[in-house]
Formats: sequence, C-alpha cells, structure tokens
Amino acid sequence: MSIRHIFADNLKNLIGRNGSVSDVSRKLEISRTQLIRYTTGESFPGPDILVKLCDFFDVPLTIIKIPIADIEAAKTTQGLPSGFANCFEPAQKSAFPNGFYSEYTYCNSALGQFQHCIGHAATIQDRRIFSIYAPNRNLIGKNLATQRQPKRKFIGYAFSQSSGFCILDNMPCNPTFALTSFLTGFSQYPNIYPSFKLSSRADISLDIHSGRPTVLEYIGNVYRIALRRARQPQYIQKEGLSEIIKYAFEKIFSQNATPFV
Repeated sequence: MSIRHIFADNLKNLIGRNGSVSDVSRKLEISRTQLIRYTTGESFPGPDILVKLCDFFDVPLTIIKIPIADIEAAKTTQGLPSGFANCFEPAQKSAFPNGFYSEYTYCNSALGQFQHCIGHAATIQDRRIFSIYAPNRNLIGKNLATQRQPKRKFIGYAFSQSSGFCILDNMPCNPTFALTSFLTGFSQYPNIYPSFKLSSRADISLDIHSGRPTVLEYIGNVYRIALRRARQPQYIQKEGLSEIIKYAFEKIFSQNATPFV
C-alpha cells in the first residue's frame, strides 16, 4: 500500500472517531472538499496542513506511513517484558492476521453470560502485539454499550504454537498474567478461533480461573466495523450470541464434558 493510501485510511479512521468530515473541516478551517480528497488518496496535504491535522488528532507525523492502529499498538509495548518475547516465535500472520477481533469469554462469576471485548492485533518490530479492552466486572448483567463505560486494557504477545497460536497478556498496572491458547482451522470458519483462557486471578466468587471457554472472531481491519462491534452489550446471554459463536462454544463445552448452559 502506498504512503498516500496509508495516510488516507488513517485520516478516515481519525475523522470517524471525531464526528464527520464536515465537523472536522469546520473546526480546522480546512475546505471540506479538500479534506475529502485527502481521505480518498487523491491529494496529499502540505507540511503546514499535515502538522495541523496531527496536532488536532493528537497523533505523530508517522501517520503518513504507518497504519494508525499499529502506531497505537506500539505504545502498548512499553509495559511488556521485551526480553521474554525474544524467547519464542511470534504468531504467523497467516494464522493470526493483523486487525480487529471480537472476543467472547464465558463468565465463571455469572453463569449463562459471556463477556464481549474488542481487541486489536498488530506487528511491531517483528513482534505480534495484541491489545484488548475488557469491561469492568461490576457491570455484569447490565445491558450497556462498551464504549460508554470504563474499560480495562490488557496487552500482550502472540506466539506461534502447534495448530494455532497463544496469547500471554496482562494489564500494565497489574502483574497478573492470562494465557489463552487458540486453535486455527475451526470447522469451515477460518475467522473463528476457539480456546481456553487460563488465569491465576480469583474471580468474584474466589474460584480460580482454571479455564474459561473463549472464542475469538476476526472482524477485519476497518475501524468503523470495530466501532460498530464495540457498541454491542458488554455482557451477553447465550441467546444474544451469533449462531457461529454459539456453535464454537458448544464444541468447546462438549469436548470438555461440560453442559453449555
């Protein structure tokens, strides 16, 4: 992808987060027509306009050549043990593509409910980084939009393994880690990854998370699609899951002799 088109995609994403083209052009006092030309890749801003755009969106000048999601993901590596990542092979992009994901995890502390999170995978300095935003536990049972509520951010590395990949993550302010092992090639759905999430942290009921069934769904690399998913409820009943996600959970539960409530 050319620099012009990378910048155009970045600008479209940034504008989408801050209203409309009309809103941004009015606030920046830039012609709406010219701004549209920037977002389509037909034109490229001069140095003064580029700095003005970067200052407005609070992003670095590297948006001209690096996807904005990768720039944001790079910030997450600051809290990760870089030496540890060098000991293992990074997850292959063919198995774990860069882009946005929906993660559904069975709640041990609220039987019958599934936690829904939005995650993003990126490649930073040959390392596979995964960031995910989880809802607060005190919102279990409430039908609230994820983007309107406080979230917990987890970051981690994705490593290659036989028949799939695994992710080791934690919160930067919390030294407790979680390990999730994902399988690839699930049935006829290449964008669905069933797994178990292991964690030593006790949940609300003080039971150890010996293994929480989890399903990861790749939803592409388009910000507006991820934003639409982010507006879904943070905690979902079984009936609210898509048929494909329910099918994946049924397989996980059946293979572990556990009823899918």
